[in-house]
Amino acid sequence: MTTLYIVRHGQAEGNIYRRCHGHYNGQLMPEGFKQLDRVAKRFASTPLDVVFSSDLDRAYQTAEAVCRYHPFKPIKNERLREIYMGDWEEIPWGDLKRDYPEQYQNWNEHLAAYDNGTGESFARASDRMFDEVSRLCRENDGKHIAVVSHAVAIRAFLCRAVYGGIEAAEQVGMGDNTAVTKLTYENGKFLLEFKNDNAHLGEISTFLRHPWGKSGGASNAMAFDVFQKNDIPEAVAFHKKAWEQVFGTLDDYDADVTARWIRRLSERDERNVVFPSLDGEHIGLIELDPNAKLMPSSGHISLFYLDEEYCNRGLGAQLVGYSVMHFRRMGKRYLTLRVAENNLRARRFYEKFDFIPLREEEDGDMTQIVMYKNISVNVHE
Repeated sequence: MTTLYIVRHGQAEGNIYRRCHGHYNGQLMPEGFKQLDRVAKRFASTPLDVVFSSDLDRAYQTAEAVCRYHPFKPIKNERLREIYMGDWEEIPWGDLKRDYPEQYQNWNEHLAAYDNGTGESFARASDRMFDEVSRLCRENDGKHIAVVSHAVAIRAFLCRAVYGGIEAAEQVGMGDNTAVTKLTYENGKFLLEFKNDNAHLGEISTFLRHPWGKSGGASNAMAFDVFQKNDIPEAVAFHKKAWEQVFGTLDDYDADVTARWIRRLSERDERNVVFPSLDGEHIGLIELDPNAKLMPSSGHISLFYLDEEYCNRGLGAQLVGYSVMHFRRMGKRYLTLRVAENNLRARRFYEKFDFIPLREEEDGDMTQIVMYKNISVNVHE
């Protein structure tokens, strides 16, 4: 008999930025590293002989935590990866809801029918995971093993191993980040002891802080609409509100200068200027400048703005995520921004996402702090 533990990776970029990360090598978030400490302690006194892990960073770093108090390292296995999402990879969930309504609905409500035609269907992911985990159990008969993988991959495995098939996907549900499932394997059959236990997380449970995480889809997820030339009046209106919010006055505001600036950014790359939207309604503006060069190999957030009614609703992380992925795709290593020294709420928000103060700058009567964030892959290694 083989004793099997299955562990989901810690909280990662796709979870918080609300982006579709299957094989995309998304990184762990600051909260994810705290979760790793908890899962490491959970397994400290658990008998383990070997740990296998998806080769994607978010899973492998979690597997290293599972091994932290054991005398071996995890073994990478690409067949334990998350479901491959094809053309959906690294796209905001809100964009997918807007552009692929039928398959998006399947993803959230009837996962067994999900197949976007460019990646891996849920059925194929279920076959892959069941076959590979079964093989690992057969080859490690009599041992205690752990497998570290991903939410949908684990769900796909459990459907086949325990619940009779993929039609049970909604019954199986989604496991929290670093949630643990325990099974035994003997004579070709799996027996479930417990499923998706997250007792070790306490107050840092992703599901506790972000209830939408249980769905794995686009609940509360924004789409990002690319600026078009005829959008100038709307873009300028958002920029004007942001200016007044920061400076408290419109005395020095020049709409014509703003319009020229927005056009120039958009001409460099159409994704530099986008409108965050919810349910088809534009609710703010993002302006990104790849040429600001506040530090080497950096992209700059020139403007983040959400209408007041959408603030304090947990949406800001998705603006950060859009910017991180936009500049990472360009090969940038750092993300920079300026924030008023006295804007303590904004500074705390950015610090939560690993932004670090770089220097102070004087702007008339205002002191601004330049902050930066490392957006490289494997920045924590």
